[in-house]
Amino acid sequence: MRTILSVLVLAGLAWRADGGDGLLKGIKEVSVQVAEFYPDIEKDGLHADDVRTDVELRFREAGLRVVPLNELAKILSAPTFYVMVNSVQDTEPRFYAYTAEAGLMESMVPLRIPVDEKPWRVRSWGITGVGMARAHLVASIIRTEIRRYAEKFLNDWLADNGK
Repeated sequence: MRTILSVLVLAGLAWRADGGDGLLKGIKEVSVQVAEFYPDIEKDGLHADDVRTDVELRFREAGLRVVPLNELAKILSAPTFYVMVNSVQDTEPRFYAYTAEAGLMESMVPLRIPVDEKPWRVRSWGITGVGMARAHLVASIIRTEIRRYAEKFLNDWLADNGK
């Protein structure tokens, strides 16, 4: 148990970008990708498709175009808003310790590299959090946290794009 808590404290120090600095200026569309979750947490109700739907719906409501999964060529070039959740389950009492992360990956070329070089995918915006939740509440708690991350991203995007 002490090991898990130590890891959670260290993970909570992860980097997060603040918006309003122009970093998200000019972004007109994003793809949304959610990493698959561990089977234990899926059994307790947290599913990648539900989280993806939550994020995509909120982005569309705010006026940010979401590239559909069937437009593969655009997905490869569009900035990608990603979500990743890592979790560890304890059995008595049944609870989870988790990290939840959301970020924006974009194609960029460092100024020192010739323009004709293949761009790198780098994280340009991100937020990470940690938490613990009882098994019967974990899906609701993590989905709420991810929705807050999407809202933070949208607030930064709106600030950078004058909307």
